[in-house]
Amino acid sequence: RSAPAGVHRAVQTRTSPGCAGDATCALAPESDRREAVCRQRMIDLHLHTTASDGLHTPAQLVALVHASGITVMGVADHDTLASVPELETLTHEAGIGFVPGIEITAVWLEHDVHLLGYFVDPRSPRLSAFLREQRADRERRARLIGEKLAALAVPIDIEPLVADTGGKAVARPALARLLVEAGYV
Repeated sequence: RSAPAGVHRAVQTRTSPGCAGDATCALAPESDRREAVCRQRMIDLHLHTTASDGLHTPAQLVALVHASGITVMGVADHDTLASVPELETLTHEAGIGFVPGIEITAVWLEHDVHLLGYFVDPRSPRLSAFLREQRADRERRARLIGEKLAALAVPIDIEPLVADTGGKAVARPALARLLVEAGYV
């Protein structure tokens, strides 16, 4: 699958000693490198939105990325691709390269492991089914945490968090916010 517009060129840049300051030059034969026009490229491929445990909506995140001078961004929300369609549109409009990604939670040797995937197809039926099951596991875990907290005389209302997620993932920071809102923390 080919990379979105702008990604290929951005990935093919590197710092060059012939450039002034913090600029980068496109890779070129050595004789051309000295003559290359220097241009800064910043890439961040591990961002999150409010679709998982991020603090910003897709629109807010794109605005922040644009203001930061990042030229290519990748969003790897936990176990959901809910933000990808909106991000595809917003990044295109802002002239920012976009890499659709995912951060899948797995367990290995009884430890949480987060696997990152890039250039994923958000329209894949197999991936969508897998992620629905991942999110269902997150909802079951949130309910279990709620039950354990209630048994410790620290009840919080989990239901609004898991009732209608709209394809978003229930993340531990949301549970922490409930504890703060209830006055326990």
